Amino acid sequence: MHLLSAQSGDIQQEGEAIDLEQSPSDVIFASFADSELAAIAKIVDETKQNNLRLVNLQKLSHNFSIDLWLEKTAQFAKIIIIRLLGGISYWQYGIEELSALANNKNIKLVFLPGDANFDAILFARSNINKEDYQYLHQIFTAGGEKNMRLLLKAFNELANDNELKKERINPFPRFALYSPKEGILDFEKTEHFLNENKNYVPIIFYRAAIEGAGTKTLDYLI
Repeated sequence: MHLLSAQSGDIQQEGEAIDLEQSPSDVIFASFADSELAAIAKIVDETKQNNLRLVNLQKLSHNFSIDLWLEKTAQFAKIIIIRLLGGISYWQYGIEELSALANNKNIKLVFLPGDANFDAILFARSNINKEDYQYLHQIFTAGGEKNMRLLLKAFNELANDNELKKERINPFPRFALYSPKEGILDFEKTEHFLNENKNYVPIIFYRAAIEGAGTKTLDYLI
């Protein structure tokens, strides 16, 4: 068996295990979605938060990779949040081993679905109360940078065993006009733009580019 040290941008070959060599932290968030990881990473960089580790689950597709990560990183966390696209079957071994670890080490564990639908199986595998669980799920479903800030605040409150203060969640619009200077434009600014600009070329892109702070190319294009 080959064992690789993971580098940014590496593609895991079938049959190869990867050692993430990730340092421990109080809070761990893992997801298959690059846009989510990028959005949270942006806020972490801005706030200089040093108690959070982010993990792309594609790097943990090999069972031995999971074992190494659990041993070197996960077992030292206070809370681990996993957002799964496709449900429990997409990361079965990881869920089983992480559940056992959380039980033995008294770690808070949250398995969230990757879409807007409540997943009773993933909730049953989690060990926080349903109200807090649904709050985290609603934040992810709403999306957007403002809500990701609420998410990080919630992660820290849960890690420190504080009561989770549930603030207002502002849904990120499904579609809207975007300005490099102002970001997403509200209805009034959109109406003003359309009235003032009769001739324009629309550029259509996924909102994930905004959520994941990946708009630099779009900004230059605009």
